[in-house]
Amino acid sequence: MKTKIDISTLSLLFLLMLTGCSRLSLNTSVINANYEAVDQLLLNSNLSKKNLFIVTTIVDINQIESSSPLGRTISEQLTTRFVQNGVKLVELKMRDNIYMKNETGELMLSRKVGELADEIKADAVVVGTYSDSYEVVYISLRIVNPKTNVIISTLDYELEKDSNIKTLLGQSIGRSVF
Repeated sequence: MKTKIDISTLSLLFLLMLTGCSRLSLNTSVINANYEAVDQLLLNSNLSKKNLFIVTTIVDINQIESSSPLGRTISEQLTTRFVQNGVKLVELKMRDNIYMKNETGELMLSRKVGELADEIKADAVVVGTYSDSYEVVYISLRIVNPKTNVIISTLDYELEKDSNIKTLLGQSIGRSVF
């Protein structure tokens, strides 16, 4: 006895197999928002792919010397997108002369940014802040000339404060971890 399987059943099984095997999801709003931010920063600047960039940790606007997993995640995603766009970037985590603050990433004192940028001959430094509000997190990014402190490009955007963002900010979301 032969069993017939229609094409829609096969298609559904195939899709279920594909989604079960894939853990990579590039279609999230946070990643897309951060990627679009980089695209806009570059579009609004007069910099070329030949310029050397540094990306610093995005910091809490109310505590400028601290960040969070959210700030570090945004910085990592910005770095990814700059490199995908062909921009030359220096990886700060590989250097031992940057200002590291415990559990906050590669935060840099303003005087150190200029010194480091001069040492590695960086043409631009990407800096930014985030501001936590009730429903959204506001992000402000700037590309700055490290020699003159002149802002080359700037952009503001917001991220909806869903459970993932709350977790990255270290806020309780009413779930037990046990």
